[in-house]
Amino acid sequence: MTAPIRAGLAVAMLAGFYLLALVQLVAVFALAAWLASLIPGLLALKLIWPLIVAASGTVGLALWRAIRSRPEPPEGLPVTPAQAPMLWNAVRSLAAEVGTRPPDEIRLVPMVNAAVVEQSRLLGLLSGPRHLYLGIPLLYGLNLAQLYAVLAHELGHYSGRHTALGAVAYRGRLAIGGTITRIGRYNPVGWAFKGYARLYLLVDHAVVRRQELEADRAAVRVAGRQAAGDALRELHVIDAAWDFYFSRYVGPAWESGHTPEDLFGGFRHLLANRQPELVRLRQTTPDHHPSRWDTHPPLAERLSAIASAPVRNVAVDDRPAALLLPELDLLGRELQAALVGTDGRTVLSWPELTAFTAAAATERAAARVVARLAEAVAGTAQPCLGALLDLVEAGRLVELAQPLLPAATRRELAGEFAPMLVPVLTLAALRSGVVRWRHSWSGPPELLGVHDGKPLDLLELAQLAVVPETTPRARHWLAALGVDLAV
Repeated sequence: MTAPIRAGLAVAMLAGFYLLALVQLVAVFALAAWLASLIPGLLALKLIWPLIVAASGTVGLALWRAIRSRPEPPEGLPVTPAQAPMLWNAVRSLAAEVGTRPPDEIRLVPMVNAAVVEQSRLLGLLSGPRHLYLGIPLLYGLNLAQLYAVLAHELGHYSGRHTALGAVAYRGRLAIGGTITRIGRYNPVGWAFKGYARLYLLVDHAVVRRQELEADRAAVRVAGRQAAGDALRELHVIDAAWDFYFSRYVGPAWESGHTPEDLFGGFRHLLANRQPELVRLRQTTPDHHPSRWDTHPPLAERLSAIASAPVRNVAVDDRPAALLLPELDLLGRELQAALVGTDGRTVLSWPELTAFTAAAATERAAARVVARLAEAVAGTAQPCLGALLDLVEAGRLVELAQPLLPAATRRELAGEFAPMLVPVLTLAALRSGVVRWRHSWSGPPELLGVHDGKPLDLLELAQLAVVPETTPRARHWLAALGVDLAV
């Protein structure tokens, strides 16, 4: 579908939406007139008033907001040609190859995404300033050939005039969506609007999916088949890695009232140290069930289209894309300060942050056992590690552990309780100052002995501690480590 046809279709369908509103409004007033001929006029108006509001006021308000609204581009950190000459030269060269004008501004953004946005006027008839938004995670995760393919794809939307009258489509979605959300579920006026809205979005999304395939062909023309296909696969890998990074590292710190001093640099370290997991991700294609409501074709369909595109021999530059921005780490810190901020949180280095969050997680994991211990020794002793060992030696493990493991048999109890005891032992060792947490990008934090710096696994010690016959050996081991049993 050509851009003029799409533009005409967008205008026609948006006009059809308001024509539907006009028809319903005329029908509502005709119904009001007919009711007025049967019953008193005031009563007829009272009965018909909800329909009048739905057919006129709601649509009018949505139209007004749609006309006045402007697509808001994401915020970002501007990067000037003086700051990043290699990046700007590459983008300008790609724009020339694709056949469109280069962006007027490049901004770094904190997301796994790249986009070209133009602030057009007169519903897209007049061009305006063009902005390239480039996610820092992409610069850390892609190589140069893959980045060129991504940028060629985004610029290709403009060379293909996919954005012609794009403002019409945008305002159509806004007006229709605004109308639907303001009409009650049981209002009969809304039924026709909702059906039309579904039709509008089905047509619009089908066109957008086709344009994505056309933009992929632009990426192939510029960067070659291999780079274009690899870029699509790698985007899914980077997106998964970014989600993992936030859930494993950033999220726990944020929730505990802290934030890393180098948010984006941490992601660079994660990618460098998680190569085995990334390789496995690259070997799998995301399991996506296509829907007619999707705005992008399934990955498998896009890769198939790329594989069948005309061949062009393009040398694959597998150097890191970050080479285009030698000061990327510094710019990442500036972006973090400008957009992410701290929101009153304490800024820590990654080693400090890991030590704090791992200790907090240890306390949470030990809390149930400590609370149960306090109940078991209430009025006789302080709930400390020494008191817990005393209970075990006295043969009271069942009394201590059974409420925490109600499904375990007496024979299973010691084996299942031992892992629950590990956080208690860890907490006592931390409070005694004989162990510390070591930050790791390749796996969970490691517990190290302070004096020898060796990794320490306390599960074997816990297994000794839960058996009365071996509890004395556990005490000896703890004493050798320097753990204070009174904490």
